[in-house]
Amino acid sequence: MKNHLFLSLALFLFIIPLNFAQVPGWVADPAHVSFKYFDGMYEQEWSHWVPGAVDFWSDNTYVSGSQLNPAFLTIHDPDQVMGLDIESLVFMKNIAGPFEELVRLDYDGLRFVNTGSWPAADLFISGSGGQLDLFSGGSNNYIVRLGSTVANSGRGNLRLYGPDGSYRQYHAVTGDNMGYSYWYGENGNKNVYAGAFTGSLDLGVVQVYDGADVAQAGMRINAFGQGEVWGDLKTFRSDYPGRENTEIVYASLEGPEAGAYERGTSHLENGEMFVSLSNHYKVIANTNTMTVILTPHEWDTYGLAVTEKTPDGFKVKELKGGKGSFKFDWEVKCVRNGFEDFPVLRETNTENISRIPLEEKEEPYQKRITKRHEFVHKLHSPHEGCVLKK
Repeated sequence: MKNHLFLSLALFLFIIPLNFAQVPGWVADPAHVSFKYFDGMYEQEWSHWVPGAVDFWSDNTYVSGSQLNPAFLTIHDPDQVMGLDIESLVFMKNIAGPFEELVRLDYDGLRFVNTGSWPAADLFISGSGGQLDLFSGGSNNYIVRLGSTVANSGRGNLRLYGPDGSYRQYHAVTGDNMGYSYWYGENGNKNVYAGAFTGSLDLGVVQVYDGADVAQAGMRINAFGQGEVWGDLKTFRSDYPGRENTEIVYASLEGPEAGAYERGTSHLENGEMFVSLSNHYKVIANTNTMTVILTPHEWDTYGLAVTEKTPDGFKVKELKGGKGSFKFDWEVKCVRNGFEDFPVLRETNTENISRIPLEEKEEPYQKRITKRHEFVHKLHSPHEGCVLKK
């Protein structure tokens, strides 16, 4: 009987510890507290507490989980990391080995990073305004900058960059609240300007430049509210029928006035004729400035003369009192109504683009996203003795 009781007690004391060893629980010592989980084969640590920090794991690889301490929170899985501290929120990814930042949000702004480890976009505070910078692949060059300049944080600008890192388009607002734009060529000089002249901010201007940065053509609204187009040569083009890859190019007739003409053929009757101008020409032309050219179709005549000019037309008579009846050609030229004071001689550079405040010379705000806390890229290894095998 005594032997039987002794054997039962021994078995009880031996079996119970084995059963307890397989039940989830916790382990504590002066350095840490550990919570375990039994998966049928092993007891593994799910959380590990030490003074000032705690680690959590989601499986027995110890690479997926979280780390929390008074300074930051880090969440891991095998290929991705999210870190959060008082200054930054960072997302990282394992790219061909090391973890690389893909997104960072902090007091300086927001940055997106390409998988090639170069910045793709920055959104941040520029002076007292916001700024967005977009970058090209690998070279870290800008492709777009949208924001304001340091001197004019209240006025926006947009810059578009080429592959060499130089901006090729610039769009901005001046201190006088006028919008303007520049387009640049491969050599860095201006190709096109669109905006206005200083002192005439509500009168639009477009200027086109040669390779030496000199304006050679343009159009504008002048001080009289009139639209002007200017250049070294004014032409029109037309296809040449029946000739492939050939076109006809005519140049405009030039003169020191804003002129308008009308021409035609009339018939002299008994030595005289009154030629009436068309109604639409009389609207356009100032007939007080009229000049007339006559060409008779008859060779046996002393010639023709204009004997009278009126707002409605002009009277023609044959010279020497002739009484002939024959055809003649005529051409009338007048200055256009409203353009009588067209200035032929003008002061050099009074309409030069240099009168524009070139805010393009101001560089945009250069402050960039800076790294703050470097988040841990892997969780701490579990302490020795916290993982118990069966």
